[in-house]
Amino acid sequence: MDWIYFIFRIPKDYNNKKYSHIKKKKKNSGESLFLHHAYSVGGCRHASYTCICGSGTNSSILHYGHAGAPNSKPVQDGDLCLFDMGANYCGYAADITCTFPANGKFTDDQKFIYNAVLDARNAVTESARDGVSWVDMHKLAGRVLLQRLKEGGMLKGDVEE
Repeated sequence: MDWIYFIFRIPKDYNNKKYSHIKKKKKNSGESLFLHHAYSVGGCRHASYTCICGSGTNSSILHYGHAGAPNSKPVQDGDLCLFDMGANYCGYAADITCTFPANGKFTDDQKFIYNAVLDARNAVTESARDGVSWVDMHKLAGRVLLQRLKEGGMLKGDVEE
């Protein structure tokens, strides 16, 4: 278990540091900064996978950042950033995804969606245990998201339909 805690600490520590750099520099350097952190601070020799560091509309593109669409969009004030990064150490791999406002402050709409997703995540985390199926957790997350979107006036109808 110590190895698992160690490998997840590398991207977690980077996540805690990246906000100030992104906010100040407004650059698309999230991937290179993470790799430098994983290699020099974490002692890793590899990333778990190609990092995804999308901002603005690119943060909504699944697997943005691959060779055909590199992490090249400059970060703009008001953008949401989605970083999906992981380090690899001694055969153990971490995979952490986070979303954050580039300027450090969510707009009201961004905050609403972020909190809806967070509520779904928290519901799943609280309900997950041995014997509970992935399908049930997926459905729970969907119900919570739909309920929050309905409460925010973005959807109408019965959540259970």
